[in-house]
Amino acid sequence: MEYLLSASLASVSVEMESQYQVTLDSTNYFQRLSYIEDLLRSKGLYRIATGQEKKPKDEDKVAKWENRQDQARGLIGMFISPDLRFHIAELDTPNEALEQITKVFGIKNEIRAHQLENELLTLDPNNFS
Repeated sequence: MEYLLSASLASVSVEMESQYQVTLDSTNYFQRLSYIEDLLRSKGLYRIATGQEKKPKDEDKVAKWENRQDQARGLIGMFISPDLRFHIAELDTPNEALEQITKVFGIKNEIRAHQLENELLTLDPNNFS
């Protein structure tokens, strides 16, 4: 009975995580970045992922810190489209991965922004039901 209960809880946990999984791709960086940051915060990994939490000097705490680095890096990788993971495949730290993602996808296209703004200005509310 206890085994069935723990297996059931584990499947609910996996379903809940996959339910909220959002994949970062080349078109949605600005929308998805905040989601990835919130996920890291909810797991207590944001400060380590952004490089704010430095490697401890106490040898007893280094292994735990390295495991948390791996967890953060793994979460970041899981939320990137498989076709785009090559951008961070060789990077070991979450901070390096976040910086690379920003470098590759965080470029604002000013011309496209002006095009979209002009399209929005030309829309007529009377054309919609």
